[in-house]
Amino acid sequence: MAFIGTSFTVGGGQNPAEPAQLSRACLWGRDMSNFTELAAALEAEGAALKVAAPESLGAEVSALLSDPARAQAMGEAGARVIAANSQALEQTLACLAPYLDRLQIR
Repeated sequence: MAFIGTSFTVGGGQNPAEPAQLSRACLWGRDMSNFTELAAALEAEGAALKVAAPESLGAEVSALLSDPARAQAMGEAGARVIAANSQALEQTLACLAPYLDRLQIR
């Protein structure tokens, strides 16, 4: 599992894509504003857990350690979310290609 830093303080959280791609259950605090869409997708698929307060983090980690099947299922869900969205670069380049061609940038 992975705890996503700067999510209990004002800071917007760190990128959860890497731990999710590595099939790790993700835990974070209340502020994931830097990665709103990805955080919502991971939470919706059961790949992540929002921890209410720093004081609750230990109990949440302990619960996941006590239930390896749940932690594994969360990790697998995260990997699926990332895999389903892994074509972003290719899609962006395809959308930009007509403009780049006109500018002769390639």
